Amino acid sequence: GYIKNSIINNNQSGGRGGGIYTIISGNQNLIIENTIIRGNSVESEIGGHTIDGGGIYHHAPTADSKGILSIINSLIINNSAVSPDRNGGGISVTASVNLINSIMTNNSPMQVEMSPGAVYNFNVINSNIENGKDGLHYNGTPDVTLNYTSNLNVDPLFVDTANGDYHLKEQSLLIGAGIDSVELNDIWYYAPSTDITGNKRPNPSGSKPDIGAYENQYGEPKHNTFIYVSKTGTDSETTFGFSSDPFKTIQAGIDYSWDGDTVYVHAGTYYENISLTKSIVLEGSN
Repeated sequence: GYIKNSIINNNQSGGRGGGIYTIISGNQNLIIENTIIRGNSVESEIGGHTIDGGGIYHHAPTADSKGILSIINSLIINNSAVSPDRNGGGISVTASVNLINSIMTNNSPMQVEMSPGAVYNFNVINSNIENGKDGLHYNGTPDVTLNYTSNLNVDPLFVDTANGDYHLKEQSLLIGAGIDSVELNDIWYYAPSTDITGNKRPNPSGSKPDIGAYENQYGEPKHNTFIYVSKTGTDSETTFGFSSDPFKTIQAGIDYSWDGDTVYVHAGTYYENISLTKSIVLEGSN
């Protein structure tokens, strides 16, 4: 089955699967693509069920179940599982999952919980996971094989997170960081040919797809070549040295720069030792 081009938000469950609860038996598979799963929660136990999977709970009804949940070019954000002994704020699973070209961020507590169940695989491929592998929690000693390949742990740089605009800013490192196809356990999986709004993916043609539900117009992140440093600036992964948002330290400006760039330092006293191994112009204010 498929869930695609959808937004699943602000749902609540007592027990399991605030946004989606899947029970996949036999060899059945479910693919979720171009979908945003946000603001869902599980908050209390009902009927003896423990609290699992604020965004998604994926369950194998028997130990020999072979069903696979595949999440492709999707976003799982701001989901929660309110329990002192559970960790699957984004996803809680007892069966095989493929997470491809997708973003998991700001789910609480943790992004993923892998619990005992069937013998299963958890494949994380070309995705952006907040806190990286540390965002994946093993509950007990599940018979799970983790494949964690070509993933990022960076700020996605959404256009306007507060207002639910999850397009990627031009500087996002998720642009062009996806994969167009991958073979997992003898099955091929493909990035969808359009994004959640119907825009072509990848864009432009010949580039790699972006990570997430929205495809940016650029094939790679935009880079600022004239980099400002000021005592009133900020050093963070969301700073790119624009005149309106400069770095605070010279070293941070240098670290961001590429060969051929200019790092322009505003007047002030900077107490730091710098390491310069790049071919750049380091210019001070007159």
